[in-house]
Amino acid sequence: MSLTSPQQEVREGSHALYQRLLHVLQLPSQDQQASEEGCSSLLNKPDDEENAQKVVSQWKAFSTEATVDEIIPIEKVGLISRACKNWLRWYLQIYCDPSLAKRPQRDRLRGQEDDIILFKSKHMLELYMLLVDHFSLVSKQPEIARNMALILFYGTFNPITSSDGKGESTFAFLMNDCHFFPRMMQILISIDFVPLCVTISRNIHNVVASYPAAVPMLQKATIARPDTTTSSSGASWISETTKSNGDLTIPVIFYHLLEYALSERSSTTPFPGNEARGDLRAELVQEILRIFYAIRLGQTLHTYTKDPPLVRIVCRILNLKNNDDDDDDDSGSKLIVDCKMAAVTVLIDSGAEMAQLLMHSHNDNDDCDDDNKNTVKSLLELFEHQLSETLEKKRVDDAGSTALIPLLVVLYKFCQANKEFLESTTNEVFPVEAEPQFRLLVEQQEQAQAETGGSSKAAKNMSPLDAPKGSLRYKLIQLLTWPHSQTKRFAEELLWMLCKSDPQEFVYRVGMGNALPLLSMKGFAQMPAQVYS
Repeated sequence: MSLTSPQQEVREGSHALYQRLLHVLQLPSQDQQASEEGCSSLLNKPDDEENAQKVVSQWKAFSTEATVDEIIPIEKVGLISRACKNWLRWYLQIYCDPSLAKRPQRDRLRGQEDDIILFKSKHMLELYMLLVDHFSLVSKQPEIARNMALILFYGTFNPITSSDGKGESTFAFLMNDCHFFPRMMQILISIDFVPLCVTISRNIHNVVASYPAAVPMLQKATIARPDTTTSSSGASWISETTKSNGDLTIPVIFYHLLEYALSERSSTTPFPGNEARGDLRAELVQEILRIFYAIRLGQTLHTYTKDPPLVRIVCRILNLKNNDDDDDDDSGSKLIVDCKMAAVTVLIDSGAEMAQLLMHSHNDNDDCDDDNKNTVKSLLELFEHQLSETLEKKRVDDAGSTALIPLLVVLYKFCQANKEFLESTTNEVFPVEAEPQFRLLVEQQEQAQAETGGSSKAAKNMSPLDAPKGSLRYKLIQLLTWPHSQTKRFAEELLWMLCKSDPQEFVYRVGMGNALPLLSMKGFAQMPAQVYS
């Protein structure tokens, strides 16, 4: 198929940027002058792959030397790295909008990978790794290092999953030939620049989410702890405790990064800060928690109570203040909710042990609303917040289900696994102080049924007996008629469990109209014939 004019322009633009990047990054050999003319002669062939390989060889020889910065034009490197990063981001996020994958253009978009294929070759990926190492560890140019790390991310990210094995080959090359995890870990423990930490974490997330074989490699990856004999070794967020007791693993590194991001040591501004002003601590927290979810850390989270105490940090995140009453801090409140939701996803894979730990976990830091606040109550407050947002905005799309399903899954699993958790959740949804009124209404309902044989409208109990508008139980019951089937089903099962799997109690709590579909599935009632017709 012949290229259209816009496609041709995109391809030519990619090639021009690619050539300029290699031109700026080329290094002279030891017997050449450091002049621009001398460097230009190194790339005198039209073969792009060979040129990339040549630049990689140059950087392998010089990348650990600080004198490299005297040879290359640092300012130009910064400009071209930013230009390439922005170009790739525009291409992937706008020109190749992932949502288009569901439309007829899917096959066309698959072919468009050729437009940026030069940036995705193995030689270029190796070059990005060398540049991230150099500008973060040797040259101390964190902004350039971040741009290079973002180019690495965009060079390995594809919004349309390929089935030709190229993706697996790319990630296998990063793991086996570039020693991806140890090098990323070394950078993380050596820098204080949060935006670069975010980008490094995003690269790790991309790898483990796209390449399952990388997960066991991540779990086994270790590096030596920083040398405690020098004050300049390691990032400032690494405590003395971190510098002892064996090699560092990725969970240990990420635990200390989470602790640092949430603490006053990371900024004079309280967490989460202002993202619009470049404070990316909340984004770092979310990215780390997404990695934990991708590697299914939740399955063993209950074992991380001491070294490192990841359970404590997850509870601390769930207990952060929402600041819902601060009209001037809507963005901060949203960032905190996003961090909490990321923590909830980690809990999805947890079981009975984690439910028990949450029941007895208390948080004594200043970020809690009350001293020794119960994390279960925090979970339910978050659930009510997400319910309110979804119901008020009538979010019946994927965004609405994303806001609710993780919480519904966690609440259902933990209620099922732990009686104490179930009792605590029941008391929050159906408050103890409201029970006398509810039982009085039940008594009146049963009396009406006895007197009329269930034939009167009042005796049929089509609506909930006691669910005041605005209450948590009222909002939860609204999900029983929600268009999204998974959201509706999890809400049904959670309410069924809170009603002790008693069909009569369930009808009283939610109303016969809402209860009938689940009762029919469980064999307690039969749906009217017209429903099936």
